[in-house]
Order: sequence, then structure tokens, then C-alpha cells
Amino acid sequence: MSVEKIVETALKKDVRVLIFWAEGCPYSERARDYGLELRREGIKVMIRKVGNINTDRSKLDKTAFMINEVLGSKQTNITWPQVLYRDKGTPFKRLDGGCEALLKKSFG
Repeated sequence: MSVEKIVETALKKDVRVLIFWAEGCPYSERARDYGLELRREGIKVMIRKVGNINTDRSKLDKTAFMINEVLGSKQTNITWPQVLYRDKGTPFKRLDGGCEALLKKSFG
């Protein structure tokens, strides 16, 4: 599924946090696990694996490009995980700072 379709689905389901994570990246795996914790707290979270940090570099680059297109961003330095968030009724925004920012962000 394309990033655009994933974002559209997340908006329809009123998802607040959208995590794109890469296997083999400890920050991504921590963000994925924290996303599951947020779900248990009742926050709507969608988690999507985009590939392996060690073996799928071109796939990760393509996904990063698609995320930028959806967000209308020109960001060139993409790290994993990519975390998008939104408040009710607003579009998704990139959470700068990846996993560390996710762990500090309040979604209550």
C-alpha cells in the first residue's frame, strides 16, 4: 500500500499517531513498541513496517520520498522511524526528533 493510501486510511479511522518503522533499527523498534503502549492507553495508533534498515535501503528511501510528497515537505535528511501525528480535524505533521520525540510527546 502506498504512503498516500496509508495516510488516507489513517485519517478515515481518526488515527492520531502514524509510525513508519524499519526493522533492524533500534530506534524504530522502540517507536513501534511505544506505539503499542499508546494503543493500550486508548490512543489510536497505526504502525507500518517499511523494510529492513540493513537490507532495504532503496525501499526505505522510496518510502521517505513518498512521506515527503504526502506532507508537502522538502526535508532531505530522513531518519527512521518516521512519526506522523495529528490533532482531531487536522492533517498529519511530522514529529521532528523521531523516537526520542515520540517518547516525550503527550497525546492526552
